[in-house]
Amino acid sequence: MSGEQQAPPGWYDDGHGERRWWSGRDWTDYVWDAASGEQRIRPMAPTTEGMSTEGGTAEATAVADVAETGTAAAATAAASGSGAGISTAAASASAGGYWCPYCRQTGTLGSRGECLSCGAHARVQEIVSDSGWEELPGAEDMAHIQIGRSSVQIAGDYVPIAEFSLVDGDAIWFPHYKLTYAEEQVQLGKHADGNGFLNRVRSGMTMTLLSAQGPGRIALSDNHMGEIVALPIDDGHGYWVRDHVFLAATPAVTYRPHKNDLWLKFRKDNGKETEYEVEYPLGRYDELFHAQGGPGLLLLHSPGNTMFRDLGVGETIRIPPQALLYRDLSVTPYLVAEYPSTTGWFAWFTTQNYENRHLWLSLTGPGRVAISSKYEKEHAHPYPIVDGTVQFHRW
Repeated sequence: MSGEQQAPPGWYDDGHGERRWWSGRDWTDYVWDAASGEQRIRPMAPTTEGMSTEGGTAEATAVADVAETGTAAAATAAASGSGAGISTAAASASAGGYWCPYCRQTGTLGSRGECLSCGAHARVQEIVSDSGWEELPGAEDMAHIQIGRSSVQIAGDYVPIAEFSLVDGDAIWFPHYKLTYAEEQVQLGKHADGNGFLNRVRSGMTMTLLSAQGPGRIALSDNHMGEIVALPIDDGHGYWVRDHVFLAATPAVTYRPHKNDLWLKFRKDNGKETEYEVEYPLGRYDELFHAQGGPGLLLLHSPGNTMFRDLGVGETIRIPPQALLYRDLSVTPYLVAEYPSTTGWFAWFTTQNYENRHLWLSLTGPGRVAISSKYEKEHAHPYPIVDGTVQFHRW
């Protein structure tokens, strides 16, 4: 096909009534299912030929128009006569590959229609609730995630296992109690992250972290229901992550606890004595993961379902502190103590024991926040807050 003008990658009518993904060179097995709003795998009849601008067909004319304009809008209009139903993900994909709205990486798709950067099933049309939250799909059963020359396959729907296939020289690191199995040739050792014993004790860190170096297979899992969330991290970027959800990371990802400045001080009056108690709703130390010296991959085991939201500049959302799964470091957190109003004699009672108080975590953008549907409910302490990094809201 030398000398023929090729259309950029994108969704086009394949001439058989299907909206099919064109790779830039030939047709793929991926078709767009408008009814479900998702991508499906449906092999094309072997008689279908490549897509070029020569041949005089309407299909070829549409491709020529796309190649000249280079815009997703023209691709949609040329192929179907309408721009409805194609999202920004499709626009980015037609410019040079599939852009995943979940991990925000651009790349190719796997044989099962999954994003090879995070394992989530490709969904070119993003589905967002009226409130602005979108489900963050965990890596699907049998999905592959590419890690350089190595890969990880996710097996299972309820308590998934991450099975790594490491080539010679590639490695991962992880908490020792997440290990499910390892082949004999995999080299296991203690992972040195630069955090000393006292630092680990103060921050409540896992005391033993292991590393595994290929070649060979090794599997990791947690002991509760949930889903595995893969977070590719660009060089120099990072995430705040909830305690005890870390599953594994590549060597480029570093971890160091950071003292949390979100705290509350309660006053406890016990007869003639007064005591004070300090609590940290998000833990005394933050768990911060960064990629240094190159991009990396971070795997989390999220209990329950995971939802995410991209906050704009100055946009604020309030959530229970324990519900936060991870957030971009550009998001600003703060605590808010909310006191609903009451009337009559009950107002005096609730004011005295503070049982009606609700503690929120206020998050202000820009940046992404993700929450998990399973978390420990906090019981409101019947003591007044006398100090801390907290705002009061009474209504």
